[in-house]
Amino acid sequence: MIVPREREERVDVLIVTAVKDEWNAVLMVDTGAKPGSAWKTRPGATGPEVFYRDFTTDSGVLRIAVVQAFGMGPEQAVIAAVPPARAAS
Repeated sequence: MIVPREREERVDVLIVTAVKDEWNAVLMVDTGAKPGSAWKTRPGATGPEVFYRDFTTDSGVLRIAVVQAFGMGPEQAVIAAVPPARAAS
């Protein structure tokens, strides 16, 4: 199935992790995932790698994205969040 580009880049929830253990824990989540789905990656154009996966809810499909910040703190979280947010808008 071909997915329109707008759907592929849309993000409903963005999780920003600070350390590799958090990142790995999120990527291990399968509960509630859309059947047959897997975490897909897209390298950030000017930022960190972003992983996406669709999860099913009572009201439809929810696209979750996860990105790892380059360091800890609110400033690093914002820096990591900007590229995926721009791609989704």
